[in-house]
Amino acid sequence: MPLRTIIARKQIRLSRLARTLGISGEELARALDLGGIQINGKRVRDAAFVVPKGADLSACWGEEPPSFTFDLRWIIFEDNWLICMNKPAGMTTQGTRCFDVNHLYFFVKEYLNGYAGLHHRLDRDTTGLVLFTKDQTVNRAVGQLFQDKTIRKSYLALVHGDINSPITVDSPIGRVPGLKPARFWIHGENSKNATTELIPLAVKSGLTLVEAWPLTGRTHQIRVHLAASGHPIVGDSFYNHNEVLRKLRPLLHCRRLHFLHPVSGESMTLNAPLPEDFKSFLEENGFNPV
Repeated sequence: MPLRTIIARKQIRLSRLARTLGISGEELARALDLGGIQINGKRVRDAAFVVPKGADLSACWGEEPPSFTFDLRWIIFEDNWLICMNKPAGMTTQGTRCFDVNHLYFFVKEYLNGYAGLHHRLDRDTTGLVLFTKDQTVNRAVGQLFQDKTIRKSYLALVHGDINSPITVDSPIGRVPGLKPARFWIHGENSKNATTELIPLAVKSGLTLVEAWPLTGRTHQIRVHLAASGHPIVGDSFYNHNEVLRKLRPLLHCRRLHFLHPVSGESMTLNAPLPEDFKSFLEENGFNPV
């Protein structure tokens, strides 16, 4: 995944600048098509674009987006104002610096053939519920649900070690300085308060199936809090190097959203079934999938 970031020393046509970076015309065309070229943080689609002197250029080429085809079974709930999707593993919630296609937001906008509002995210390999607005008139109300923490999210995670009683992890989370890709940890740089409630559901042979309720919304919050507590998520090699040899994604799934509908005021509880890989691993290790 070649990714170059530079500052243009002079005004120059994008196609010419790309050649100086060793990007072929074919590679540039594909990168432009995927959305992998950004000037001052905005995606550029035209090789003839004139890059201003002093502009920040981010160029990513040679990476193909994950291959997904939209599936109506991803839709958990839809009405005139909201749509809730069950995101599969391996799919980003939104575009990256290297592509702006084949992510969940992209598919939702294509399905709706129009506007979609994104209000929260899941990591690439985390599965489960992501709520979108279909009508801009409810954006403020839905945003307020998240800001006021009146929308409750419940996750299932399979973790290492025995957890025999409910625990609350109340540790601020911040970025670990100097690391790319970005990594977060408790008491990291510019830490912000973070609280996660953990409820054990079943314990088998050194593994625990837990229900996690994040009371705040920090990046990688559940993964960091579990790893820092000595109970890293099975498959999460990013926060547990002992997982590197296990060919498994982090077994973390957002299974439930509970909130008041922004228009009707109705109490809503949306549920997403466990993906097959998570269910299979639970069964293989003696758990009854929930």
